Amino acid sequence: MRRFLVLVCAVMLFPASAVTMVMADVSGRIQPGWEDDPLKPGVQWWRDGVNQNDLAQFFNDVFPQTPHVETVTDGVYVVRGVGMNNTTAIVGETGWVLVDTTASPAQMQIATTLLRPYYGTKTLQAIIYTGCAQYQIGGACVLASSAPTVWAEADFFTALAEFSADPNTMPDRLKIFGTYLEAGSDGRLGPDEAFGVFPYLYPSVLVSTETSATLGGVKFSLIPATAVSSAGLTVWLPDLGVIIAGDVWSPTFPDIGPLLGRGRIVPDWVDCLNAVMAKEPDFLVPLRGPVLTGADVTTRLTDFRNAMQEIYEATQAQIDLSVTEADAAAGIELTEPLSGNSYAQPFFGDITAAVHGIYHPGEWRSGCEPPELVKSLTTERRAQIAAAMTGDMDHMLSTALAAELAADDLDSAEAALLMAWMVYNEYPDNILAGRIYAQVLKKNGFMQRSNRLRNVFLSVSKSATDNLAEDTTDPTVTITAPLNGARYPVGEVPAATYSVDDDTDPYPQVTVEGWSEGAGRHTLVVTATDFADNVGMASVTYTVLGPAPTGALLLLLLSEDPQ
Repeated sequence: MRRFLVLVCAVMLFPASAVTMVMADVSGRIQPGWEDDPLKPGVQWWRDGVNQNDLAQFFNDVFPQTPHVETVTDGVYVVRGVGMNNTTAIVGETGWVLVDTTASPAQMQIATTLLRPYYGTKTLQAIIYTGCAQYQIGGACVLASSAPTVWAEADFFTALAEFSADPNTMPDRLKIFGTYLEAGSDGRLGPDEAFGVFPYLYPSVLVSTETSATLGGVKFSLIPATAVSSAGLTVWLPDLGVIIAGDVWSPTFPDIGPLLGRGRIVPDWVDCLNAVMAKEPDFLVPLRGPVLTGADVTTRLTDFRNAMQEIYEATQAQIDLSVTEADAAAGIELTEPLSGNSYAQPFFGDITAAVHGIYHPGEWRSGCEPPELVKSLTTERRAQIAAAMTGDMDHMLSTALAAELAADDLDSAEAALLMAWMVYNEYPDNILAGRIYAQVLKKNGFMQRSNRLRNVFLSVSKSATDNLAEDTTDPTVTITAPLNGARYPVGEVPAATYSVDDDTDPYPQVTVEGWSEGAGRHTLVVTATDFADNVGMASVTYTVLGPAPTGALLLLLLSEDPQ
């Protein structure tokens, strides 16, 4: 009997009939410019867009915008443009084999429709999982009727159970992939990741060492790659010169320290890369990104390995000197020429996260708070911020607000983020604390080079905004001059003096109307409107005494009751 396991996630599906669909616009580029800060009218901050525009360009250049099939070589076909990940079909004389099954049944229906002209009437004989993530196994149930043999690495069930046991797994995934963000320049960049409640096929053959098999008339060699990802597996087709690499290589800086999962053991990953290069493949099909061919295979694998080793060696040197992780992360960067390599940019894996993974090799990570993800906050700087935030709620709010309003680059934005997090963590029900935290998270998100960090910051910002308590309290307006009912000679009317108090909005919009020093009776009205459109108002009426009264003004003054 074919067995299924149900994977529970947040639903985000493509229509099964949308074979020729075009993905949401992922351009995401912006023109640098000044943006209004919602916490104080008239204050702006410079949004330079350098990292965002590079990230948006990466998605546009590296990930296809329309689902299609690319021929790697005769008999090997890759579906690209359905989500972010590749799905590969190997068609032999007696059947066909599928490597990875997209993230959802709807995506898999699109993929099989696109592949049908290539496999024709041949039977699906096997499915091979290169890992246990949903984007590798989520669409398998579409293929259940073919009763294929399902192959996976021996740790498949252990790794799957580990993810399932962590209550942070689903919230973290939704944040990392930006599931609840709108696509566009102020939200999620790049293709959607699909999540849902999907049954998938259990593996029936588990591989613990390099294993050879002939499937569909094609020779396969399955090589465990657990140093790279949970239940990782690479697929080598020796007669075709094709390696299907799974997570072994990606077109970005390697994800050594994933925000969800175990930190990678870098020397083991390097060994895995060396083993792949020893096969001397003519073609490399990654889980994400473009197919590599010819000399580009060795070049890209070498650059990827060298970038990983450079950060590993720099970090290990700091560990040997007993430098704290925060201090190490603040000073470690790729150097030239790798720092300028278009395939070594931290668009997925982040260097700060990599340092964390190297400091904690093999340890499980989940439930990250945003201050854990920043780069510039050394141990000394964190201590300074903690000292500056010592005090009561009003002091913490005013300090965090001032830092947020002044933040105009990544270093100052990260410092403001830690301050805002401290007051928000201490007073989670305070509306102003939530507003400061949400805004500084947004600033940090817009400045990130890593798509995953961007998604986390913007997702937490959205959550903080959505969870703000309803503000129904009107601002309190107090006018201290002129005095109500007072009489002033011409030229001696005091300037309008007032105060506005609002617990949730330190800078409400204020209008002042009716002040005059001309002879006659005047009513001064001060109106304050806070961010929630609550309105507070106060007014005073006063009289300005002119020269010797005559005519209408004399009648006016005589008609007034004595004060």
